[in-house]
Amino acid sequence: MPPFLHDNPTACERIKRYCTEHLDGLTVELVHEYIHDVLLPSMLIDESDDEYDEGGEVADEVAGEDVEEEAEASTAPPGTNANARYISKEDMLRYYCLQTLCTGTVYKWMITLGMKYDVRKKNYYVDTHERDVATIFVDVYTIKLKRQVLRTNY
Repeated sequence: MPPFLHDNPTACERIKRYCTEHLDGLTVELVHEYIHDVLLPSMLIDESDDEYDEGGEVADEVAGEDVEEEAEASTAPPGTNANARYISKEDMLRYYCLQTLCTGTVYKWMITLGMKYDVRKKNYYVDTHERDVATIFVDVYTIKLKRQVLRTNY
């Protein structure tokens, strides 16, 4: 399993949920857009948190020890610290040794998550062999077939 998916099980679940909700027009490009525009930004540090003021600076009320803990949390692997977040997408991708997140990578991730590329088939089955018209036809056909078998054998 790719390190990003291994370290972020909630991201895996969100990707799976998105794919199952959009099965009608699901493409790799659509999932790629979702990951870039929705999933990755939600994993980044939100600068509007309480510990940041309007200028993006750390607020005065945060103690020095808390700032050190925040710094340790941001460099720890996400699997070891559930609150670990990144400053930018580039930092996150760099952590997982990815230069960019291309559609090929997203396709491999989808395969890993259990999706498969297949032609969409409409499966609609109607059990009509028990209708009245069908049973009458089978009875008539069976009688004709028996007569023909009797003629060919004798």
